[in-house]
Amino acid sequence: MKRIFCTLGLFLLFIIPAKANVINPYIGIFGTTKTSGSGNIVLASIFAATALPLYQDYIAKSQIARVYGEIRAVQDVIDLALFEDKKPTLDAENKDGYENIGLLNENAKPRSDLVSKYELKGFENFDSDGELIATLGGKAVNFLHGTEIHLVRVDRELIKSGEASQDWICRIKANNSRFKWKFVPAGCSLE
Repeated sequence: MKRIFCTLGLFLLFIIPAKANVINPYIGIFGTTKTSGSGNIVLASIFAATALPLYQDYIAKSQIARVYGEIRAVQDVIDLALFEDKKPTLDAENKDGYENIGLLNENAKPRSDLVSKYELKGFENFDSDGELIATLGGKAVNFLHGTEIHLVRVDRELIKSGEASQDWICRIKANNSRFKWKFVPAGCSLE
């Protein structure tokens, strides 16, 4: 059945317009005269006007997913540091009792070209809660600048008591009205 429809579609797309061109050579494949170039320009501009916002949305969603993936990879480093009774830090110097989580380069700048700054809050001991915040900037799409991705580690006592079901929660704080729900990665919530 599928083959019949494909054959019929090919017939309608190629055979009939080809026959029409034999009968009337001044009619193109879309039924317009070959001299109407301005109609083609109008069609191309309509396609471009439709495709550009979709492409920008695609880029924004992929940039947020990339930054989320980068900080999500660091959560295991934070858990390991806390398990070893060390406090996670962004500082590159290795001090006793501290563990560098590796998000900044040797110049104390974010390694990611999509992030303007990282922040760490909390993480006093293994059972405590804390928060890793990535603020988008740099080469990210302009309307994403200032958007924050929060990776929050829930207090272990809340998990043991049943008040929380996850140990890490993702929250996104958008600062722009152009931010859309479809930019939010799976497993995150929008605030």
